Amino acid sequence: MRILGTIVHPAASLLPVANAELAKQLEEILQDEGVMIQPYWRKVYNNFRDNVHGVEIHPMLEFHMHKWWMEKSAT
Repeated sequence: MRILGTIVHPAASLLPVANAELAKQLEEILQDEGVMIQPYWRKVYNNFRDNVHGVEIHPMLEFHMHKWWMEKSAT
C-alpha cells in the first residue's frame, strides 16, 4: 500500500502506533484536498419520573415509545 509516497506494509496497520500515524496522514489529505463535512454532537437532555424505564434520547429526537415501560409508583 502506498500512502504519501511511502510504501506501508499491510501488517503495519495491526500496530496501534502505526495505525494512528496512518489515520493522521489520511485525515490531513482529506482536509487539504477537499471539502469535508465535520459532524458535531450536541448535548440533548430529557427528563422523566423515576418509575419510567427504557427512555433513551435519540440523535434525531425521535420518540420510540414502544420501548418505554412504567412501574407502579410507590406513592
